Amino acid sequence: MFTAAMLNLGLALLAGAFIAFVCHRRSSESTDDFTGLLVFFLSLASVFGVGGAYLSCRHIQDRAPLWAIPTAIGTFAIVLPLASYPNVAPVLNWIAGLAAACAMIATGIAVTIRTVVNSHRDANLG
Repeated sequence: MFTAAMLNLGLALLAGAFIAFVCHRRSSESTDDFTGLLVFFLSLASVFGVGGAYLSCRHIQDRAPLWAIPTAIGTFAIVLPLASYPNVAPVLNWIAGLAAACAMIATGIAVTIRTVVNSHRDANLG
């Protein structure tokens, strides 16, 4: 479980840093703005990463269905772009992209680790 949680959080933070970098490159602002973007997207990524880690661990323990992971985190990816506020629409799209990336990361980790755990469990039983 520790491995799943750390992988999930680490990859979510990498996704947040990547999105902050791409967002900064597209806006061509100063380096002070990059620091603000990095802090903003890393904090969001940590929230999505912790949520994804929790749901991944629940799925690995067979206490939550797999569909709960993309549904819980992916809701942000679907709902945020629907908000039509002209001043914040571009930022909402970047946040939605981060949520979608974190949902895919969490689902992939949950499936991979659960497959490995089940194969070891089956090998020990058989």
